[in-house]
Amino acid sequence: MSVLVTVLSLVMMYWFHLDFLYFFRIGEPQFLGEASELDLSRLKSNSYVRIEGYPWEANTISFEQGVRWSAFDRNRYAFFPLLGQKRLFVQYRLPEKPKKESELPGEFAGRMIRAEDTDRSYKRVQMYMTEQRGMPALKGVWILIDGETPASKWWALLLELLFLSFIIVNVRLLYLYILRMREM
Repeated sequence: MSVLVTVLSLVMMYWFHLDFLYFFRIGEPQFLGEASELDLSRLKSNSYVRIEGYPWEANTISFEQGVRWSAFDRNRYAFFPLLGQKRLFVQYRLPEKPKKESELPGEFAGRMIRAEDTDRSYKRVQMYMTEQRGMPALKGVWILIDGETPASKWWALLLELLFLSFIIVNVRLLYLYILRMREM
């Protein structure tokens, strides 16, 4: 049982490692400039950034719960590429009072991540955008999660510490068990 708990804890630590690492991105978001002038090959995944650009309204979709899974998230979101940069998408939390999509801001700040580094829910949204809207395939696509600050990932630190404690306790139990078996 200890081996199973240790292995599962290692898997869970890996699963949440990007959120854990993002928690340590302290400071102001890095300003990347205008989206249409941005060289996507120079972006770094899991970084805290700020970018200027306007939504490509014809390819904007909205949904009730966030793309990222959360049992407590009851917000509405818009998901869209930026004009002049169809491989850069933004997930934007819509205000409680509905606004027209054309009233979306022209500047976004939050977590920049490669689509390949996201979970399955983003892949489903990307498949929809590719199949229904003719947008590019998942490879080489970036997603800016507007409003997701490093401090908002405090829970990832707690989870990593919890999994690490499971590993330490169970490895110690295994060690003591092996010592006891040798003494017999």
